[in-house]
Amino acid sequence: MDPTEYPDFYVEGVINENLRLTKASNHQRLELPLGSVAGIVVGGDAKPGIIRLRGQVNWNPAIDAKGLWEYSPDRVGARRSVELTK
Repeated sequence: MDPTEYPDFYVEGVINENLRLTKASNHQRLELPLGSVAGIVVGGDAKPGIIRLRGQVNWNPAIDAKGLWEYSPDRVGARRSVELTK
């Protein structure tokens, strides 16, 4: 699947068994299991890298008064992508 239309996540690090992403626009941290990473495409020049997930990252306006991003694993293991900023 093509990368999400909300591409400004960056990798903050790996904490225990989780990958920690941060949304550049609102600084929200999002942790997801390392096992949810299906692949990594390294970016180059001005092009960001892409992390392919077994699951999806969606905006959920019901979580908070402002809304928050959340990770949802797919039951059948479909692959989705999150585009990273540099």
